Amino acid sequence: MITPTHDLLVLGDLHLGGSLRPPVDFKARREMVRLDRELAAFLRHQATHPNRGPDGRPRPWTLVLNGDCIDFLHMGLVPAELGGAEDDEAMYGLSFDESRSRWKLAWIVAYHRRSFEALCRFIEAGHRVVFIAGNHDADLCFKAVQVDLRGHIAAFAKGDRRAVMARIGFSDWFVHEPGRAWFEHGHRFDAYNTFPDPLTPIPAEAPVPRLAPTFSHWGLRFFANRV
Repeated sequence: MITPTHDLLVLGDLHLGGSLRPPVDFKARREMVRLDRELAAFLRHQATHPNRGPDGRPRPWTLVLNGDCIDFLHMGLVPAELGGAEDDEAMYGLSFDESRSRWKLAWIVAYHRRSFEALCRFIEAGHRVVFIAGNHDADLCFKAVQVDLRGHIAAFAKGDRRAVMARIGFSDWFVHEPGRAWFEHGHRFDAYNTFPDPLTPIPAEAPVPRLAPTFSHWGLRFFANRV
């Protein structure tokens, strides 16, 4: 058996941004601070406590963020220019277009700055991060969102930003290391949360890049997020 050159960590369902529904009150901010503090502490510990191989040398981590780590779906903030009550997006939240996902991501990073900075420090310590798309962050299937996320994380770099970006990967479906591990997010096995085409959440025929929403996407946007 080939000795692995890296070890695996897996986290899922962090839901960064899930508290960003107006009004962003004290309770929401307290929850964001708690999540950022705990994630940063976890990453800091793991970055400095790698396992060691048979030769005694430390092995780098590959951190698999197994779906719903960024909560585009619950994030309910809207741009100021959509203030009119007659506007569908102002009333029910942003659509599922790529441009809206990019806007959401920028604000999620701004509110959860400490978490994304911690990811950057983890990567700069020699480790790697892979995002698997879940149902709350299927937006990570947009190539422009991937580019943005790499840039947002690398913006915290103390050294070479390109080196940080090169250690960030994405998977629309799963991470598989034969004979060792298989990771995927469970929404694909739930009829209410899987996409019409589970492997292609962005229809090729859409006039602009846009998710084909699941039943839960509609339910959360038009009902649950308003409650």
